[in-house]
Amino acid sequence: RQPALPPAFCPQVPEGCYALVSSFGRIMNHSSGEIVWPPGRHCGMPWMKCDSLVSKEHVVFNMPVKGCKTQDNVTVQINLAVVFRVMGDTDKGEDSNHVYDFVYKITARGLQQQLTDACEEATRSIARSLLHTEVYGLRNDLSGEKAKVLAGGPESPEPKYAAEGDAALRFAGPVEDKDAAVAATSKGRNIAADMCRSLNDFFEPQGVQITDVNITDVQL
Repeated sequence: RQPALPPAFCPQVPEGCYALVSSFGRIMNHSSGEIVWPPGRHCGMPWMKCDSLVSKEHVVFNMPVKGCKTQDNVTVQINLAVVFRVMGDTDKGEDSNHVYDFVYKITARGLQQQLTDACEEATRSIARSLLHTEVYGLRNDLSGEKAKVLAGGPESPEPKYAAEGDAALRFAGPVEDKDAAVAATSKGRNIAADMCRSLNDFFEPQGVQITDVNITDVQL
């Protein structure tokens, strides 16, 4: 009687993930030549295994930056929401080796530390260039209220975000004036876009794309 053959390697790679497959601990390329294996069922030798799965989805990284000094030496806290994704999608013309670099060189913990350090440095630099009466305008208008007013729609008497943040900043000095508030908000949008571009200059060569930066709140 012939001995039974060992079970074959037939994993199912889910949609929306990058998959790395190894054999005896060594990462193997797919038959297409790419290091990332595409979605679907794959069969091979029993000593092969799915080594790592990395999501293709966008990830939101929330962080407060405390102790930011403004131009007039007022200390504020600026809360950020950074949206990023791991690059490596060959359908978008990206290098699949970015996924290997993320898993084995950058690592999730290393990326978290790099994001924290880079965002803190950029945020403190921005706060230092503004007066404390201007920093509240850095908040992104996530409710769409500003866009509705500019388009000629009725202004809500109590916007959903009116009670958010620090009242001392919401009604400090010139920000009480609607035109000044709109100008401050526009400046905040430009600053967030500039921060996004600056972060991408650093992270994209490592295979991580920053798709959005939102300044969600500013507090004294």
